[in-house]
Amino acid sequence: MLPAIPQELKQLDIADCGFQEINFSSLSKLQEISIFNCRELVSIYYKIGDLTSLENISLSGCPNLSMLSTIPQELKELYIEDCGFQEINFSSLSKLQKLSIFSCRELVSIYYKIGDLPFLESILLSGCPKLLIFSTILEEMKQMDKRNSGVHSNIQNVSNYREFIPPSLGRSRVSLFNCPKLRIFSAIPAVELDMLKIINCGIREIILPSRCKLFEIHNCLELISVHWRDGDSSSLPLVKFVDCPQLKLLKFPKEVEVLKINSCGTREIFFSSQSKVRSVDIYGCPELVLVHWMDGDVPFLKDLLFEGCPELISLPFLQGDVPLLEKFSIKSCPQFHNILTIPYQLKELKIVECCFPEIRLLLQSKLQRLIIHECANLTAIKGLQVQFPMGDVSHPMMEMVDIRNCPRMDFGNQGNSYFYQRVERSNLA
Repeated sequence: MLPAIPQELKQLDIADCGFQEINFSSLSKLQEISIFNCRELVSIYYKIGDLTSLENISLSGCPNLSMLSTIPQELKELYIEDCGFQEINFSSLSKLQKLSIFSCRELVSIYYKIGDLPFLESILLSGCPKLLIFSTILEEMKQMDKRNSGVHSNIQNVSNYREFIPPSLGRSRVSLFNCPKLRIFSAIPAVELDMLKIINCGIREIILPSRCKLFEIHNCLELISVHWRDGDSSSLPLVKFVDCPQLKLLKFPKEVEVLKINSCGTREIFFSSQSKVRSVDIYGCPELVLVHWMDGDVPFLKDLLFEGCPELISLPFLQGDVPLLEKFSIKSCPQFHNILTIPYQLKELKIVECCFPEIRLLLQSKLQRLIIHECANLTAIKGLQVQFPMGDVSHPMMEMVDIRNCPRMDFGNQGNSYFYQRVERSNLA
């Protein structure tokens, strides 16, 4: 049994002890509790009204601890690792800011009420393989007229579909790691997420709020659907997908600014009208065939990169108005074989292992760097004139040209490769 604790105590650390029960009654000034590697601990007890100053609880290595009595309402941080909880209820924790749960292998459900957790800033879940439900307790809905049967079926679906609904108020940072049975992430419209990361989960559907500043999905092998709720949002600075082979179709709201897709099964990508996207990087998407702006207007795009997309045939939006595009790189896209006309404002072009028969530079082109490697079908670069024997380039803006292993090109005594770099007169000896 734990000996009597001074009532003036503010911090308590307990480690490597054999206690089965710990009683914290009447410790009104206690602010921090840390319990580590108490393998025999079964229960923590305190009375309602105790622990009124408690702000931080850390529980680690207590596999027999399966239940907490009502969690103190003043709590701001809660850390749980390797404990035996099956269910955790966060109702009325109006001041909770940080929640971290690691390696709770028996944890099945986490609950809170709609309107709770208004100050929650960070959620981190990792190694909870049985977690099925991370959702609101729909108390308000249960009190509605029973004739509205749809409400009750929705409550049932929370369990059936293993759904995550983040807090409805405040701004949150949410990370979900190694939760293979978590199937749905669904954000109600009022939520504002500063960050959402989902890594190595069994998630199949994601419904995002219109306000989400950083969104990353990694190694979600069963993910098939991502949707954004309608609403006003100033920006979505970064959206990133990695290793999602079942994700076939992506439609992005206009607020997305930077998009990165790597090793996904995506076939079609659509950007909304008046899209604010500035940078698009797409790697290793073997099924990608279409990238499309809904109204053909691409007003803000500056950087565009494709690599390892063998089914990609063309990018028709490049023939339209792309007023800010400065950098375009395309590599290992062997089906991309149409004649490529370079937008006049482009400053850097890199083409590797593609099948373009011809590249056209407009007379007023601002192109400064041209890199072309391993393009077996390329026969001409219109608008680029090479003057022999010095090998100078007459194009007024060009600073560097690097062409290698293009067997159908002829650069005189340089064969099918050519390199040029402008040297300023002030640098000449």
